[in-house]
Amino acid sequence: MVQDFKNFLTRFRVKQNIWIFVPVSKTIDQHKRRFLFFSLLSNGFLLSIMLLGHLILNLNSLGTNMFSVFSGKTASYNNIFLKVMSPLVIINLISNVAWYLLHTKYSSIRNYRLTGLLRHATSELELLKHHLSSQEEETVKAVKWLFMYDTTNQCLYIKLLSGGHISQDRAEDVERRLTSFLKMRTSSKEWIVADTFIDDETASINVTYGKNRTRYIIESIDDIYSDIENGLIKLDSELFFNPRKQVHLIAVGRTGSGKTSLLKNLILQIVSDARNRIYICDGKASYLSTLKDSIRGSTVATTGEELLEMLKEIKIIIEERYRENNEQSFNEEDVTYLDLHPEKGHVYFVFDEILALFSLVEGEDKLRKPSERILPKIQMYFTSILQLGRAANVHVILTGQQIPATILPTSSREAFGARFILGKVDPSNAVEILGVGKNALPNVNTSNYSALVWLDGYGWDNAKTMLLPYMDESKLPFKATLRELSNYEL
Repeated sequence: MVQDFKNFLTRFRVKQNIWIFVPVSKTIDQHKRRFLFFSLLSNGFLLSIMLLGHLILNLNSLGTNMFSVFSGKTASYNNIFLKVMSPLVIINLISNVAWYLLHTKYSSIRNYRLTGLLRHATSELELLKHHLSSQEEETVKAVKWLFMYDTTNQCLYIKLLSGGHISQDRAEDVERRLTSFLKMRTSSKEWIVADTFIDDETASINVTYGKNRTRYIIESIDDIYSDIENGLIKLDSELFFNPRKQVHLIAVGRTGSGKTSLLKNLILQIVSDARNRIYICDGKASYLSTLKDSIRGSTVATTGEELLEMLKEIKIIIEERYRENNEQSFNEEDVTYLDLHPEKGHVYFVFDEILALFSLVEGEDKLRKPSERILPKIQMYFTSILQLGRAANVHVILTGQQIPATILPTSSREAFGARFILGKVDPSNAVEILGVGKNALPNVNTSNYSALVWLDGYGWDNAKTMLLPYMDESKLPFKATLRELSNYEL
């Protein structure tokens, strides 16, 4: 339904219009369902009391009335209880219906509040402000906000009509400034930009809001999130890793911080789409190195030589995808491989414990001739994949206890649009992963597998805390689930 709605809107787009896509909080929807349940329960209770009271009052005359009915006479009932309870049932029903209508798409209260928010946003965001040169005339006089609810998909669509006078730079900045404004004016809610799409004519922003985000728990194969259309990977109840937006993911954490749990969640969702291809390198040759027999078509590396060959293979895939992209020379848009070939899948390179393997290879290289050393070649291919991966939809998931700048330079680190610090925050990790001091970051509860996360494109000013995904392997064994998802039998 959402796609049909978007296709319908495409025919009516105005140049430089801003589209904002706001899914309504699931928490609010759960409150509505709970209200409907108790509403039906209360009305049923009142009806039961009314009928039971009526029956009790007329119990003594029940036999007489039955005889009157069979003999053709008029039965006589005591209706005092019905007369007392009926208004209460009707009032309760009307009040319940009124409350529900005032909290759905028909709500004049909600519409009034949203209209007021958007009206104030016009001035707060300075949408009408226009810096003129001496030859220019001011043409922007007003903007118009339109919105539409889609309660079936829990979405709210907002459209900003600007008359074609909002520059590309200002359109790209609307996302950040609008979410900041909404956070300020609705302090009881947390607004999160889940996705953004901007081109010459439109800027679409997917915003979720809700007071409490909850842990993503996998207890059955049906709980595994699978987004075939967009390739999103679920992190918690509201946050998603968007490989098209954030491209690469990096996570650091000490032993026992939940790093393996996070990797399992990511790998399960990757494998759930049969079009995706996954390469795995386990720097310590431990748990991940055993997954080769659980994922059809996967490749696993544990040594420097195997890693080098794997990186060469991934680089060839990137080159082939770039070549296919360049064949569409008539296309003037900045598109990725999957934009042109949606039937294909993402390619993921999962690299766990990079420091351990790089240190091992560095030691082995000391015994080799300079021309035969492989660490420089590994670093060259790895850097190339990071820089070229976005357009080819090739993504790196990098994890470890420590990833110092000697292993991953700052220039390469900037390629990671999703960054995690798991468990207790180390001062060096705060600077190297998130680029700020430890004191500038929120506090993390290390007792319940929490983490700090920063996602590019969400309009965040700082990293946020989140509860790491949890997989109950007593109910859903990890390797067996991988084999089932990839239709792979030993």
